[in-house]
Amino acid sequence: GEEVREEFDVVMVCNGHYSEPWSATFEGSDTWPGSTSHSHNYRSPAPFANKRVVVIGASASGEDISREVSGQATQVFLSARSWQNPAWGGEGGSTFGPKNNIERKVPIRRLLADGSVEFEDGSVVEKVDHLLFCTGYRYRFPFLEHENIVTVQDNAVMPLFKHLLPPEAASIAFIGIPSKVIPFPQFEAQTRYVSQVWAGNVQLPSKSSMLQSIQEEVEQKRSARIPQKYFHVQGGAMFAYNDQLSALSGGPMTPAWRILMHNQCSSNKRTYPETYRDIALPTVEEYKRSSN
Repeated sequence: GEEVREEFDVVMVCNGHYSEPWSATFEGSDTWPGSTSHSHNYRSPAPFANKRVVVIGASASGEDISREVSGQATQVFLSARSWQNPAWGGEGGSTFGPKNNIERKVPIRRLLADGSVEFEDGSVVEKVDHLLFCTGYRYRFPFLEHENIVTVQDNAVMPLFKHLLPPEAASIAFIGIPSKVIPFPQFEAQTRYVSQVWAGNVQLPSKSSMLQSIQEEVEQKRSARIPQKYFHVQGGAMFAYNDQLSALSGGPMTPAWRILMHNQCSSNKRTYPETYRDIALPTVEEYKRSSN
C-alpha cells in the first residue's frame, strides 16, 4: 500500500510481547527426526494422540498444556530448570497428571538422531515423537530497528527508565513491557504516569540519573542471580511498581483486596494445578473485610 509519513510530538508503543515465539536450540536438532511446535500455535491436544511428547518449559503454559496433552498422549515429559512449586522438583521419576502419565525432567542436553532425548542428568528418553516449546516470547520492535532508541539484549529491552521511557528519547513510551503481571491495571498506571510526564506535570530526573537508576536495577537483579532474560518479570512486585507510578502521577494505590485475591489465586495454582480454576474465591467485599 501507499506509504504515509506523519509527525507526532509523542508516541506510545503498545505492540505487546506475545507474538514472537522464542524456542531454545539444542545440539542435534538438525538430525533429530521428530516434530516440533510452540505453545503460541497450540490449539488442541488432539494432534498428540498416542505420541510421546516432551514439553519444554514449566511456567503457566507448560504446566497447563502438559496436563491437557497428557489426556491424549501416551506419555508426557515436562522439562524445566525450575518449577512454580519448588516441591515439584523433588518428585524424581514419579508421575502425575489426570492420567498419571506426566514425568518431570531436568533441562535437555541434546537430541539424538535415533529420536531419543538426553537430559542434563544423563537420563535418556527414547522414541520421542514431538517437542512442544512452552518457552515464552521475545521482544521485538521491527519499526524501530534502525532508530537506535532501544536494543533487545537477551530479551531485556534496554535502556528503559521504569521499564517505560528511553532516557535519550522520553517522547516515546513502551507500554506493557513487564511480564507475569495483571496487565490492565498496570497499563492504566503506566499510561497515566507517561501522560503526566508529557503534560509537564511530572518532572523526569536527568538523563544520567535515569541511566543510573536502570543500571542499579540491573546490578540488583544480577546480585540476586536473576538471569537478564527475566529482567522485566515482576510477579508480586508489580503492586509496588504500579503504586510507585501512581504516587508520582496522582493515581490510586492498589486496593488491599486485589493483592489478597492475587496471592490466593497464585497459591491455589501452585497447590491445586489441575483444579485451581474451579476453586471459588471470596467476594471483593469479603476480602475488604478481612483486610481491615
